[in-house]
Amino acid sequence: MEAVRSLEGHMHENPVAFEYAPAWGLALQSEHEKWLAEKLFGGPVFITDYAAALKPFYMRHNNDGKTVACFDLIVRHVGS
Repeated sequence: MEAVRSLEGHMHENPVAFEYAPAWGLALQSEHEKWLAEKLFGGPVFITDYAAALKPFYMRHNNDGKTVACFDLIVRHVGS
C-alpha cells in the first residue's frame, strides 16, 4: 500500500508521469515498478502485501483479509 501511495503522490504532482494511473487494487505496471526502483529508492525494493484480488487463491491471506503475504523484488533495469 505504501508503494501505491508513493506512486499516487508522484502522479498528483506530475499528472502525466505515468500512462496508467496507479491505484490500490490494480496491478502495478512496469512503468510503476521502474519509477519505484530507479527514482524513489535508487535500487532494489521489495513490494509486499499485495491486494488479495491480484494474487492466486492459494496465497496466504493476512489478518486484515484484504492483502496476502507475498512479495516481489523489483530491481533497476530488470523489473520484477
